[in-house]
Amino acid sequence: MNVITNFRYKPFNTQLVFLLASVVLFSTCKKPTDGVNLIFNTKTLVKAPTLVTFISANGKTGTALPSTFSVTIGGPNAALVQTDIGKQNFTVYNGLLAISLNKDAAPTLNNPVVFSINASIPGFAPVSKTITINYDTVYIQTIPVFQSNKTAQGVSSLAISTNLSGNAANATTLQTTIVANSGSKPATLTIPTGTQFLDASRNIINGSSMQANVVYTGLLNNVSAVLSNTDMHTTNAIGKDGNLINGIVTFKAVGVLNVNMNEGGSIIKSFSKPISANLELASGQTNYTNGNLIAVGDTIPLWSQNENTGQWKYEGVANVIKNSDGNLAASFNIKHLSNWALLYTQANPDYIPAKGQISITCSDKNIVLYPNTWVQFYDITDPTLSTNIYISDGKLSGYLINGHSYTLISVYNGTVYASGQFTANRNTIPPTTGSDFSFSVDYKPDPTSTNNVNVLYFTASISGGCK
Repeated sequence: MNVITNFRYKPFNTQLVFLLASVVLFSTCKKPTDGVNLIFNTKTLVKAPTLVTFISANGKTGTALPSTFSVTIGGPNAALVQTDIGKQNFTVYNGLLAISLNKDAAPTLNNPVVFSINASIPGFAPVSKTITINYDTVYIQTIPVFQSNKTAQGVSSLAISTNLSGNAANATTLQTTIVANSGSKPATLTIPTGTQFLDASRNIINGSSMQANVVYTGLLNNVSAVLSNTDMHTTNAIGKDGNLINGIVTFKAVGVLNVNMNEGGSIIKSFSKPISANLELASGQTNYTNGNLIAVGDTIPLWSQNENTGQWKYEGVANVIKNSDGNLAASFNIKHLSNWALLYTQANPDYIPAKGQISITCSDKNIVLYPNTWVQFYDITDPTLSTNIYISDGKLSGYLINGHSYTLISVYNGTVYASGQFTANRNTIPPTTGSDFSFSVDYKPDPTSTNNVNVLYFTASISGGCK
């Protein structure tokens, strides 16, 4: 889950500036600016801001990730990737890594920016994830990591290479296994004879062999325990009608399948024929549609996730059957490669929409900055419901739960900055004092729209010397 813990307060007047480039631009301000407030927008300094969340795939019972660890950026466009202060030494803090592309990047669908994030974390197996940026927009990535020499509870995997005939597959069956139980095959993927593999532009990939990596999380009574909170509470899901669902969608997962395939080094994204999947379910799972235990004949909503944007899309339903071992399993067809998940939707908590404006005042230079950075509404009442929000031009937009207590947190250059504690409700919230952030909150009609919907509107500021 993307929750920051053990945060510490640090006075702003030591060195808080959200972007190193701001320091470079403004450190030369001299007497001509005295008595004049210069207002700057820092948006042009970063492109495709991306928040990467590392989570332990061994679940709540596994070893926690270190509070800090370093990662490296590789791949063809690694030079275009930067940290939140414009550098290229990348450190993860409390499981979070904020990166972006520099101003020279120009990602497009036909000419994407491609790089990899590589981590060797003490006590965990090495992990590498390829990131593809197609547009200058906000991205959220989740990278699960596994403890070394310890099978993650409920997780099975497979890495295999298989030969092709005339660029097409022979009849191939892929079965994941759990190391501790060699007889268990929780996930089975069946590739029909003659299946051809296609790239992102649906061109046939030529090659003599196909490499596949399959990871299935399902034999765990609480699959959501090993998933990012961002995945389980989303604001941009695509529903049954193909349109965006308004507001937050809250999921409950009973199975998650991740498949990566390549042919001769070219990434496979879809197939000429559907691949059938058979995923064994944990015993005692609840059907959250009717409240009963999952049984043969039930259907489970099936969703796919765009791995680059984090967006979930409704794909239909999986049918509950009994597999060859006599256990309950979900059966469905895969048309393309992404994260696939068996997700029930749940009733949302009493969310209150929140918007606001955050500014940084450099009092020693008479400068006002409207930052572009990540912040977290850390939910003190239930940390699993904490949410990460990207502030663009100093503007924030998200949701808070009525009655829950929060702290507003931002991680910058290895330091955690936090506001005082406040409780969300449909009233004016008293200002917080004695913290890095000072703000006032009014419950009033949204000042940025014409529909007069009430929102919790934050006016937040950070003031101090920008050294």
